[in-house]
Amino acid sequence: MTPAHMTSTYNQLVGIAYALCAVTTLSLAACGGGSAAAPFQFTSGSAAPSPIGSPSSSPGDSPSPSPTLSSTPAPSASPTSSPISTPPPGLGATPTPIQLAQGGVLGIDTVGEGNTATGGQGQTVDGLTCNNLVTPYHVHAHVSLLVDGQRFAVPDVLGFFKPGAEVNGYTANAQCFYFLHTHDADGYIHIEGLAPTAFTLGELFDIWGEPLSSTAVAIFSGQVVAYTATAAQGFNQTTGPFTQYQGDVRALQLVSHEEIVLEIGPVLITPPNLPAVIFYTSK
Repeated sequence: MTPAHMTSTYNQLVGIAYALCAVTTLSLAACGGGSAAAPFQFTSGSAAPSPIGSPSSSPGDSPSPSPTLSSTPAPSASPTSSPISTPPPGLGATPTPIQLAQGGVLGIDTVGEGNTATGGQGQTVDGLTCNNLVTPYHVHAHVSLLVDGQRFAVPDVLGFFKPGAEVNGYTANAQCFYFLHTHDADGYIHIEGLAPTAFTLGELFDIWGEPLSSTAVAIFSGQVVAYTATAAQGFNQTTGPFTQYQGDVRALQLVSHEEIVLEIGPVLITPPNLPAVIFYTSK
């Protein structure tokens, strides 16, 4: 074969080869092969196909981790104040003084009425007799009873034996009276005697027939805290600042125009959130 024939044959073979490659490439593309995207790819060592576009399990193909924002720690809760000094909601620093009035009811009136069976029933109590004398010594104090921040009424006709009829919330008559007594349920304590006498809160509760101690006030039990405040002599005088009483509550003296607050917690209303009272009598 001459060199010319060999060159011609070689060129024919190369052309056939190019034609076959073109046909093969078109076939693969039509069937989804070749350079066209295949629907699945297999990862080395994987038994199941994963869609193309899924992150490869190869570390080199893993996307760079997105930067994360460090979370700001939540602020610590403020320490809760001890419930023993927590005023009930709504009480401001300067509460409105309470105007006391004859025949009033001050607080929840569920504590009872009059002396109990173990209290004054006409007999002498703590050396105090029951009588119907008009006494020359007659002054007034006030007692407030607060339990968990709620005010309860001090009962009417304490210190009365066989009280008469009540008129407009006020009882004026009885078979006999003890020197310490109440005519209505607003906590107004009438203190009488033949001469000025140092009566005590414990004597009033003994006439009432209810307990009074560092852990009990009448029907309520718990730690007892007491505050006192006084007003000047004269009509419609308002009590001044409160002072916590640190002694035996039974020994607390009853004096003219004195406000005595007895509290049982755990919720207590403490100064300056305790309201003053206004006495309607002159002394």
